[in-house]
Amino acid sequence: MRDDNEPGLDRRDLLGAVGTAAAVLAADHAFAAGAGGKVEDRTASIKIASLRGFVVGPKAYFKIETNHKVTGWAR
Repeated sequence: MRDDNEPGLDRRDLLGAVGTAAAVLAADHAFAAGAGGKVEDRTASIKIASLRGFVVGPKAYFKIETNHKVTGWAR
């Protein structure tokens, strides 16, 4: 764990944030499959094309881009 007085983002913090994001995406996918199992999935071909991290002061922001030109931001 890094000291709050140290600038930047260490590898442990970054991996924790990515792991949390993956868990949220997996939970969302599991919920959608159970709630609408008989609905046709038109987004099966969507894939993450790019994932970039930006450190702004004591926070990190992530820009996620897909192959369908959908862009999202996470903190």
